[in-house]
Amino acid sequence: MRLTSVGLRLRRAPSLIDGSGSCSKLPFRGTEGIRVDHRKIEAVLDWKHPKTVFEIHNFLGLVGYYRRFVEGFSLIAAPLTKLLRKGAPFNWTDAQQESFEKLKTVLTEAPVLI
Repeated sequence: MRLTSVGLRLRRAPSLIDGSGSCSKLPFRGTEGIRVDHRKIEAVLDWKHPKTVFEIHNFLGLVGYYRRFVEGFSLIAAPLTKLLRKGAPFNWTDAQQESFEKLKTVLTEAPVLI
C-alpha cells in the first residue's frame, strides 16, 4: 500500500551532512572525526562547589544524565546525595568535596563525552 493512496506523505528531515561529507550542524563532529567540545569541558571544570541543596540538585541532574557511562556512579555520588535527605544538616566536608571533584573529572573524560 502506498502512503499517498491513503492521503499520507513523508516529510524530509533537513540533512545534517553538507557537501563535504561532514556534519556541520553538530558542534562535536567535523572532518577530522568525533572530538570533544572543549567549551563544555571548561564549563564543567569551572563549576564551583554547591552551597545549597538546590545547587546540589542541579549538579546531580547534570551528571545523572551520564550515570550509565560512569562505573560506580551511585557510590561516587553517595556523599552528595546524603546532603539531600530531609532534615539532614548541610555540612560540606572533605567527603563531599572529593565526590564533587571525582564526578567532575569522570564527566570530563573523553569516553563519557563522546
